Amino acid sequence: MNKNQKFLLIFFLIIVLAVTSLWLFHGAAIFTQTQVAVEVQDELEKQLGITRQEWVDQFVWGLDLTLSVIGVSGLITLVFYLREKKKNKREKK
Repeated sequence: MNKNQKFLLIFFLIIVLAVTSLWLFHGAAIFTQTQVAVEVQDELEKQLGITRQEWVDQFVWGLDLTLSVIGVSGLITLVFYLREKKKNKREKK
């Protein structure tokens, strides 16, 4: 394994760690969400003990997006890794 291949693998691992930590930081949701339900009460609802939900625009990073980024970066890394491997074989001959 040459220097470029090591760099590619380390770069891929950094991407995987960054995306996974981002997913965990956002609450480890399974699906990506663009809106979140929030419970709201006004004064009358407080007296009656009623709660209602409103949808608020908020982006939540999901596992589906995490796996997509990891998959695409893995494919790109694999292509460049194999290209470097082929290039090394040609240079050794």
